[in-house]
Amino acid sequence: MANTEHLALLQWGNQRWQVWRLNHPEIEPDLSDANLTGMNLQKTDLRLAQLRGANLDQTQLKEANLFRANLQGTRLNFANLAEANLSESNLMGSDLTGINLQEADLTQSNLIAVDLRFANLTKADLCLAQLRRANLSKALLFQANLSQANLDTAILNGSELIETYLYRAELMNAKLINVHFNGAYLYRANLSEADLTQADLRFANLNKANLYQADLTQANLRGTTLIQANLQNANLSQVNLRGANLSKANLKGANLTGVDLRLANLKGAILS
Repeated sequence: MANTEHLALLQWGNQRWQVWRLNHPEIEPDLSDANLTGMNLQKTDLRLAQLRGANLDQTQLKEANLFRANLQGTRLNFANLAEANLSESNLMGSDLTGINLQEADLTQSNLIAVDLRFANLTKADLCLAQLRRANLSKALLFQANLSQANLDTAILNGSELIETYLYRAELMNAKLINVHFNGAYLYRANLSEADLTQADLRFANLNKANLYQADLTQANLRGTTLIQANLQNANLSQVNLRGANLSKANLKGANLTGVDLRLANLKGAILS
């Protein structure tokens, strides 16, 4: 349960709250299980706050400071956290459906098993974030930074990852059906056993990516660079690889039924 004094201070207004925080920097606010639905907490200092189990649905938290805050099991449906600082925060198991996290800082945050369906993560920084088992279906991730993020077994069906940065990202067994990866940077990303059925990967950088046993049925990889990529035992049935660069790629055991390889570069590729 929330500390009644801390909750009353927050409800009295942002100015009084900020003064109290400045005067008591050693106190970690306890707002656990509090109902903060629809409140205006823009630019509020909530760093290190305990917000476990709180209800923050439709709350205004733009530019708020939630550094290392505990938001485990919190409700944040359609809340506005654009440009908020959530670095190293714990959001494990929280419901963030429809949340606005545009340009938010989520570096090294814990987002394991989080519901981020229909979320706006445009230009958000998720470097080194933990997103295992997260549901990001229909999420907007335009130009987001997911460098070295862990998305193993995550669901991203129908999401927009255009020009997204996924350097060394972990996407093993991820569901990526009909995802738009146009122009995305996936250098050395691990997509082994991922489901990329009908995914759009046109002009993406998949150099040295691991696509071992990945399912790319009917995917569009036109103009994609796959230099030294591992496509061993991958399902490439009816894939568009026209103009793709597969130089030194490993295609051993891959299903190439109906593949369009016109103008593709296969120099040094391993085919058998």
